[in-house]
Amino acid sequence: MEFFRPTSSQQIVPGRVTFLGPTYMFPNRDAVEFFLSAIWPIVRARSPKATLEVIGKNATGDKARFELHAGVACHGYVADIRPYFSEASCSVVPLRVGGGTRLKILDAWSMGKAIVSTSIGCEGLDNIDGENILIRDDPVQFADAVVRVLSDDDLRNRLGRNGRKTAEETYAWPVVGRKLNATYQEILTKATPIGGLDAG
Repeated sequence: MEFFRPTSSQQIVPGRVTFLGPTYMFPNRDAVEFFLSAIWPIVRARSPKATLEVIGKNATGDKARFELHAGVACHGYVADIRPYFSEASCSVVPLRVGGGTRLKILDAWSMGKAIVSTSIGCEGLDNIDGENILIRDDPVQFADAVVRVLSDDDLRNRLGRNGRKTAEETYAWPVVGRKLNATYQEILTKATPIGGLDAG
C-alpha cells in the first residue's frame, strides 16, 4: 500500500487504457487477443484517441501482432510499473481463463485506478460491480464500460477511490497479517495437547 499509491489527476493521460501481465502466459495472451479483436475496435470507434499500453514481458511475435492495432504499444518487461500505470485512465482485465491471485487488480486498486474486468478476471476478490470495479463478460458491454470510464470523470474517480479503499481495508499486509495471526491463534487454541493423545 505504500509502494503503490493513487495517481494525481495531472499524471493521467486522457484515453489511456492499460493491461498489465506477461503475454507469454496463455491466460494473459488470450485476454489481450480477445480484447484487441472483440473489444478494442468498438472502443476506438467511440473514442478515436484512446490508446492501449500492454505492460509485461511478451514475445517479439506477440508484440508485432498486438501493435498492428491502432493506438497499441507494448512495453515488455519494465522494472517499475508505476510510471506506466500512473498514466492510465482505465485498467482492463479481460481474462477468460486461468486462476491465480489477480495481482493486476490489487495493484490497480492500490493505485486508485478504475478497472473493467470480466467475471473470471476478478473472481475470488472482494469486488462489487459498479462500486469498486465494472464487471462485464459480453464484448460490447465491456467496450461500453471502458468508454464510460474514459469519458466520465465522476465514475472513474469513484471507482478509483473505492478500489483503493478495498485494497486498504482487505488486502494491505497489516490486515492480512492480523487475519492470519487470528487464524493461527484459533488453531492453537483448539489443538489437542500432545500429552492428551491416546497412545493406544
